[in-house]
Amino acid sequence: MAVAVVCAAQNCDHSAIEPLSTLALPPPVRELFPIMNAEGRIGFINGTGRVVVTPRYRKIGGTFEDGLMAVTDVADAESYIDVTGAVKLKVDGTLAGPFSEGLAAVSSNGKFGYINKAGRVVIAPAFQVAGPFHLGLAAVRRGSQHGFVDAAGRVVIPASFQWAGEFSPSDKLAAVDYCGLCGYINREGKPVFERRFYRCYRFSDGVAKVETTQGKWGFVTASGEVLGEADWPNGFLSEGLLAVQGLGGKIGFMNVQGKWVIEPKFDAVAPFSEGKAAVELEGRWGFIDKVGSVVVPPVFAEPGDLLAARFHSGLAFMADAHTGKYGFIDAAGKWVIAPRFERCEEQYGYHCGFNGNLARVESGKQIQYINKSGKIVWSTRTRP
Repeated sequence: MAVAVVCAAQNCDHSAIEPLSTLALPPPVRELFPIMNAEGRIGFINGTGRVVVTPRYRKIGGTFEDGLMAVTDVADAESYIDVTGAVKLKVDGTLAGPFSEGLAAVSSNGKFGYINKAGRVVIAPAFQVAGPFHLGLAAVRRGSQHGFVDAAGRVVIPASFQWAGEFSPSDKLAAVDYCGLCGYINREGKPVFERRFYRCYRFSDGVAKVETTQGKWGFVTASGEVLGEADWPNGFLSEGLLAVQGLGGKIGFMNVQGKWVIEPKFDAVAPFSEGKAAVELEGRWGFIDKVGSVVVPPVFAEPGDLLAARFHSGLAFMADAHTGKYGFIDAAGKWVIAPRFERCEEQYGYHCGFNGNLARVESGKQIQYINKSGKIVWSTRTRP
């Protein structure tokens, strides 16, 4: 699979094409859920727990993009399946990437080109690195430099960057680096302000997370103003609010204009989801609303996965402070599925908690999928 990574801008040996997102997105709603057999082969169940793809893949792409997911079989052959598990497209090549705007990057003989959903090569393999299309442009690397091509393969922005990220649909800006300092360009390839940061995340809703040359972290606007500059590297944007560290080291939330909406008084925070965010106060976790009012008292233990400690379909995966075990609470903080699970870790890009009709949990030596009634619909022994 084609995997993009974020490199520190001080390191000139970049191959990254997709800086991390500023926006803390909720896990996507799933229709298929990965399972693994004793031989380590991956298959899928549907939302009722029925096996729809018998375990036969060595790797999976993690998410469905444009309705398709790349999978790799035991012979290293790549193909794409749809949300029913049916093979829709076999690939003549390796390292198949996700579809975006109807095209996917596929490597052939060590070079990347692009195919369409019919499997036809529409951009001949010519690139060392090839990213997804956004706003009709994709970041590619030819030789040692990155530039941008359109869907016909024409060079629209010449390859003159050490690395380049994808264009943000909301802001029409892309992060680029000249080996040492990064900044942002528009779709004409022109810088929107001086390139002056060490790390540049993707723009979302008018802001992008950045690391300054002084080692501080904050959020830059399209005009170049930096909001919420602090030592804390874990800030994010969720539901229009920025998680920011205040002068006293506590965490609060600003709006994208840089005004405090919720004063910094929390030891840690999770992203907002369904209008609520998990926060830590004096060693316990609860939930606040978007004006900072406590709506679920802080009585829970530290979440094992902050992405799961968010409400999805009215349920959040939290830990009981007395037993340390995990269950699901409703928006009032009441246990809907009793805390009986021991742990949960992200697997194949699938987070803990509900990402559709099922949630993946772990109990003893078992990985299990449960429905919203708490019933186990599939399980397997995975631990010695």
